[in-house]
Amino acid sequence: MGIAIESINGLVNVYRKFYFSKTGFPLTKPRAILQGESLKFIANPIQSVDDLVKLQDPGFVQALGAQDFWYSQSKQLYPLLKPYALNLFNPKFWQEIRRANWGEVSHDVDLWTNEEAVQILAAILEQFSLEVRAQGAKPIITIFPRRQDLEAIRAGSLPQQAALRKICTEKKLSCFDGIEFLSNELAGKDLEAVKSYWLPGGHLSAEANRIMARGLKAYLTDF
Repeated sequence: MGIAIESINGLVNVYRKFYFSKTGFPLTKPRAILQGESLKFIANPIQSVDDLVKLQDPGFVQALGAQDFWYSQSKQLYPLLKPYALNLFNPKFWQEIRRANWGEVSHDVDLWTNEEAVQILAAILEQFSLEVRAQGAKPIITIFPRRQDLEAIRAGSLPQQAALRKICTEKKLSCFDGIEFLSNELAGKDLEAVKSYWLPGGHLSAEANRIMARGLKAYLTDF
């Protein structure tokens, strides 16, 4: 299973635009929750292509926020009127629809300090481990690095990385730490050289992916 430090943010998200309003994928997804110690999933609010039209209904979209952490963190740019039909006659409502912006959220929130979010992630990794082992295979976690992660390590530390490694240890999951690996690969290189390893937004470039692939191959060979 591939995971990034940021992945924890998606665990508490139902509608992508609540988390990133400018997303190119304005869709919904299931959400994991804990009931006692059991992992449960809230079904995807959109079950078919025919259901996509529901995302044009502001009432439906607002209702999604009840199960979405990032909705609770956002500031609505336009307070919807009730009954919702009244919004159809308001020019500002259509401006917001065209802008595809339901609010801006602060991504400064560190969900690695949120006990519930961390427990949900740990439960998902544990379920992954159990299902893989039941099939006679060995579960492995690959931690994918982002530019922000490497910058944090250069600046001093990345406590979220240690927290994720701790979950892997507790759940007896083998872990290829791509953050640690790539950090070692880039050690000693100047910032200009390092820039070539990232795409806009912080994802790996093709060259950085080739380096990661070589490292993962070596890890699996020695596994």
